[in-house]
Amino acid sequence: MDARTNSISWSPGMYRIFGLDPACPPRLEDAMAQVHPQDQESSQAHLERNLNGEIAPSIARIIRPNGDVRHIEGRNACEFDADGHVLAIYGSVLDITERIETQAALAESERRYRQLAENSSDVTFCFLMDGTITFANPTVTDMFGYTPEEVAGRTVFDLMHADDHERVRGLFMEYVKRGPKAPPVKIEFRAVARDGRELTLESHPRTIFDQAGKVVEIQDVLRDVSAGKAIRQSLLAAKDAAEAASAIKGEFLANMSHELRTPLTAIVGYANLLRNTEAPPEARALVRKMEDASNALLSLVNSLLDFSRLEAGQFTARPRPAQPAEIALQCLDLVRATAEAKGLRVSHRVAEGVPLRVMIDPDAYRQTVLNLLGNAVKFTEAGSVSLEIAYDQEAAALRVAVADTGPGIAAPEMDKLFRRFSQLDGGLTRQHGGAGLGLAICKGLVEAMGGNIGVQSAPQQGARFVVTLPAPEVEPIEAAAGVALPLGGARVLVADDNAAIREIVHAMLSSCDAVVTEAANGSDALRMAMEQPFDLMLIDVRMPNLTGDAVVRSIRTSRGPNSATPIAAFTASGVGKQAGFYREAGFDLVLTKPVSASAIVGLIVKYHGTQAGDAA
Repeated sequence: MDARTNSISWSPGMYRIFGLDPACPPRLEDAMAQVHPQDQESSQAHLERNLNGEIAPSIARIIRPNGDVRHIEGRNACEFDADGHVLAIYGSVLDITERIETQAALAESERRYRQLAENSSDVTFCFLMDGTITFANPTVTDMFGYTPEEVAGRTVFDLMHADDHERVRGLFMEYVKRGPKAPPVKIEFRAVARDGRELTLESHPRTIFDQAGKVVEIQDVLRDVSAGKAIRQSLLAAKDAAEAASAIKGEFLANMSHELRTPLTAIVGYANLLRNTEAPPEARALVRKMEDASNALLSLVNSLLDFSRLEAGQFTARPRPAQPAEIALQCLDLVRATAEAKGLRVSHRVAEGVPLRVMIDPDAYRQTVLNLLGNAVKFTEAGSVSLEIAYDQEAAALRVAVADTGPGIAAPEMDKLFRRFSQLDGGLTRQHGGAGLGLAICKGLVEAMGGNIGVQSAPQQGARFVVTLPAPEVEPIEAAAGVALPLGGARVLVADDNAAIREIVHAMLSSCDAVVTEAANGSDALRMAMEQPFDLMLIDVRMPNLTGDAVVRSIRTSRGPNSATPIAAFTASGVGKQAGFYREAGFDLVLTKPVSASAIVGLIVKYHGTQAGDAA
């Protein structure tokens, strides 16, 4: 501005800031008139100081012609003549509206934040990038034992466990680098209270940036999660203990399974051999009944073990080709004598279209049917027990129904039926006995096989239990029953520490022209496998001085004559969750004791290339 002419010369930027038309240059009084009324006095005073030679910035508000209010920062300097008179005034103006508004919003946010923090049950900190605490709410005393004044000026790291410093510092820096739009984070660390207590805290930081993107401060909310962490650690410890107990239980079940199945294998095997001898028809019939009873006993043993596995989450169904009608009718024969002794009529119906063989778990299926028939006979005092077997071709599902004319079941009692150790009527329990496990086992086994079980009943109208199982049809093996099938001199190694098992398997295979070599322990089995080739090896998993899996690992890693020979795990422990163990050891498949002649012969046929049928 020229002080002599009072004329003003503005840059285009000045016109934009004041919202004026460059075609109409303003006068000094016009410019001063745009200053906000509340800032007129201070602006005039600042101008007077400029005229007296003072150089200092000033901040004021102006009102544009359209009514907008802007914040400006001005800097003026005067040019004087030799006598000290003002010749001209030079100045610059910055529009600082956004900066002022940001500062105001930040101040308001800070005010509200601190107001909330004062009443928060969590500890609230504000600190700088170096960790220096600038604010702490009163809750800090409850958590740490320090007053807000005592922690102000200290760093957050002074309160933190020394072992967590570097980790937490790195996490904070990583969070800050993500900028203003970083998603919320949660940082857990340990802190130490005034009295030495170790705390586990959960941090929820929030970084405040200025317009230039520089960090102004970090606001943090701390929550004490020590109790929650202690609970989590307790739960983890309990989980580990439960898993350890489950592992011990699983090992116990495996041992029990082995100890029980091994003698049963001998009984079933000897009965099988005796049935194929030239015995009188009466003796053969008795052998058949002994064989059926042995299988029933084995199923009962399996049911207890399987129920325990169900409880431990370790039972896995093992589907394989089986004859559903034959198994069910065998179960019916086992209860027939008891039923007829009570004067009950026993009947069965096999619907047209039931396949000769389907893919199911025969042991679980047998136990389910036997349990249902046993219950029906046990609780029916007069009338009948019937068995129905049908097949749904479209759904590839087997349906077995067991009906009786017993006391029936009231609707409110239905829910108790499939619970373990549950009986519906105390009087019936005292009369008939039982632990209340039968139907619970049925339900568990059926569900493990992928099926379902239901009941239809009413008081004094009997009951009808229906089991539906997925059971894809499989092609039957064509062979005349009881005819030994030639195996073409197939060489088979049978390794088992139980002499009876070796004798039975040897007899089964020798009758089919197989060449059998026996090994009584793991060391002998490994030596024999290294000395001569075999077409198939049956190796017991549990043997003295060298376990079956160790034998197989050595065979597979050697360059001996049997490194690629099919090897079956011969075990009384079942498969279940051990399937991966057998595969990893190098076994090709698993045979669970007791095993039938047809199963072993079928394996040799498969791997030796001989067409054969059922030799059992």
